[in-house]
Amino acid sequence: MNLRSFLLLLNGVFADLLEVDNYSFPRLLENERVLVTFHAPWCSKCAKFLPELRKAEKVLSKETPPMKLALVDCTVDEHVELCKAEGVKGYPHVVLYVDGKNSGDNPSHLRSDEDVKKFMRRKFSFASHQIRSKADLELFTAHPDGGVIGIFPEKDESTGDFFSRSFHKIVGALVDDYRFAHVTDRELAAKLFADKKRPDGLWNNIVLHRPSYFNSPFEDSYVVFDGDKLTAGLIRTFVKDHQVGLCPILTVDQFHATRPPMVMFYFHFDIQKGTSSKNWLTLAGLDKQVALEYDDFQFGIGNAEDFKDLLDDSLGGKPGRVPKILNLNIFGEICDEDGVCDMLPDGSNVRSFIQQYQNNELKFYVKAKSPVSNDQPVKIVTGNTFKSLVLDEETDVLVEFYAPWCGHCKTLEPVWEELAEKLAEDEKLVIAKMDATLNHPPKYFKYSGFPTIFWAGRGAKDQPEQYKGSRNLDGFLQALVNESDNRGTASVRKYDKLKNR
Repeated sequence: MNLRSFLLLLNGVFADLLEVDNYSFPRLLENERVLVTFHAPWCSKCAKFLPELRKAEKVLSKETPPMKLALVDCTVDEHVELCKAEGVKGYPHVVLYVDGKNSGDNPSHLRSDEDVKKFMRRKFSFASHQIRSKADLELFTAHPDGGVIGIFPEKDESTGDFFSRSFHKIVGALVDDYRFAHVTDRELAAKLFADKKRPDGLWNNIVLHRPSYFNSPFEDSYVVFDGDKLTAGLIRTFVKDHQVGLCPILTVDQFHATRPPMVMFYFHFDIQKGTSSKNWLTLAGLDKQVALEYDDFQFGIGNAEDFKDLLDDSLGGKPGRVPKILNLNIFGEICDEDGVCDMLPDGSNVRSFIQQYQNNELKFYVKAKSPVSNDQPVKIVTGNTFKSLVLDEETDVLVEFYAPWCGHCKTLEPVWEELAEKLAEDEKLVIAKMDATLNHPPKYFKYSGFPTIFWAGRGAKDQPEQYKGSRNLDGFLQALVNESDNRGTASVRKYDKLKNR
């Protein structure tokens, strides 16, 4: 195996993408539409972009007609002349080819799979696919992203063609975000959409077919729009509110698509094989009933094995205890100190659990490291000591969330220690730090990078302020004096005295 083949195998990002060379490139351009990315294995931007291309390809290859994505590795000797001929000067270099020719469209703004899908659909997709048969409907609804279907007469003199015109305005406004199709044959619509509730099918209406990955055995795969008016804004809201469903079965990869606050139910089951334990289907049906009562929450069902790391490690669950219910917000709020609750057959503790959450009565869970001694000026905070040290209403706290591998955190460390030493005599002020890779704080301490510093003043512990000032000794001291002057909460000595200590 040569080095290039090894790199492709190691990265694992090209598995579903067509990689072409200077021999297969002309044949590739025989396709009507193709997006080619010229890249280099050592390029960091390429390393981030290629996995996004792979995700986009899985969806775009199923479009009607299919759209192709391809790659050219410009570091291969045989490809150098090809890359020069195509004007490649940096990586990644993305080119759109139409009918075998370079269109001159080099979309440098593409970053995510959504960016790629929107770009390609805007260029090539039919605004709305016409459904002329059951096979057409099955092909459209089998797409991973689902879609919106308008059902209306092609021309209706009695209504002035109002519905048709409104639908096409909606398509024009939302085509970058959603897939659309339409049925204009009333007899066909009656056959395609007839059910017990609507024996005559649907007409002059809009239907949302949920994405296939949100299919659930407990509710229909499609939802009928019940609004009186038709506008792009109303349809966008309709899709956002209904595309996930009441209580979908989720994989870990799909989990991110749900909206918080969320209640997850975990069972041991295999939906593909139809196997289950502890009558999970009956209990999951109960989940749907509870979901109907609390429309402010998103509910979901997960296989306990798939979510094992989340349950047993990150959220403190115990292996083998199922079914489990868990309310997961940004940092995880749970129903008891063990991290899980066994679900009662009547669902009463689920309702009680949600009500406790609404009333702010739940104990938050923190991923805690073993307690440590705290005889140094900088106080070490863990999950077990967060409440007593940081949330203590008798003290003001300046707390740093850090990661051991973080270079900026290491640079800050001597400054942080000097600050703590200068303020060590002040019993009402605490300088602290917490290893955020081993512990999680309450949900209102939100951070996305390291180090992140919060001021948790007395009387406002649930509303900590993120520190955004200078990360030097003078900057920290001045900020503390400002807190003392402005809010009267810090018992810090005056800045000029502290500075000269």
